[in-house]
Amino acid sequence: MVDIVAEPIMHLIRNCMDHGLEIPEKRKERGKDETGILFFNAFKSGNNVYIQVGDDGTGIDRDYVYRKAVDQGFIQPGAQLTEKEIFELIFLPGFSTAQSLTEVSGRGVGMDIVRKKIQEIRGEIFVESAIGKGTTFTIKLQQTISIIDTLLIVADNSTYAIPIEDVELCDLEEHDNIFSRQSKLIEFNGELIPLLYLREKFSSITKAPDKEKLIIINKQGKKYAIIADKIIGQHQAVIKPLNKTFEKINFISGASILGDGSIALLLDTDKLKELLVVQYEYV
Repeated sequence: MVDIVAEPIMHLIRNCMDHGLEIPEKRKERGKDETGILFFNAFKSGNNVYIQVGDDGTGIDRDYVYRKAVDQGFIQPGAQLTEKEIFELIFLPGFSTAQSLTEVSGRGVGMDIVRKKIQEIRGEIFVESAIGKGTTFTIKLQQTISIIDTLLIVADNSTYAIPIEDVELCDLEEHDNIFSRQSKLIEFNGELIPLLYLREKFSSITKAPDKEKLIIINKQGKKYAIIADKIIGQHQAVIKPLNKTFEKINFISGASILGDGSIALLLDTDKLKELLVVQYEYV
């Protein structure tokens, strides 16, 4: 895994140095320190390892990327794209915004190759950027085997595990109180947060309990609720990655064999945040 990811990381570092950081004079004009910052960060969360490469440079101009994509025939003029979708364009094969190649970047490895190599080890790459503030590339990798503290829950006789570090609160709520409203939002500490009903997600046909179990998830300050039938309790789980059978269920990131031989599926709290919270914020 380290061998495969080394080349993409080096390309991201070169990209930040060459295209991200401004020259000292330009930084001074913008009220920044003349010396730019390029950072490298790595941390573990749940069953995943995150590697970040970024800079405090000029940032990615969304409008410029959009225009280049239209000019190069990747999208149709007038296409409506979100910020995330525009940033995804830089990973398309053959797409480039560079005016010219330099000694630092432009060594035959495009951003499409970066993503392809990361996907070879079932990883993902994300981009965050703001004009004048800089750009951060985040690589998300699944560990082959990891031991993490989880909260085991049950929905329709299926067991799921949630990284305990992401759980803020567990509570009870009447089924009718939750599903008597039209929106899929629930009030928590004076704010409305989105919810995920596991039974509905997996097309459950058995009768739901009268009292639902609410698990409030807090992921980098973004909150949402998972609704389950039962909370088993805390469990230290040995997590293994899933095979290709579960590829299309992108919010399941691993599985653990329990003491009785049954399987618990690990919920990917990052994917659920993207699915629920980010989608809700765009509404």
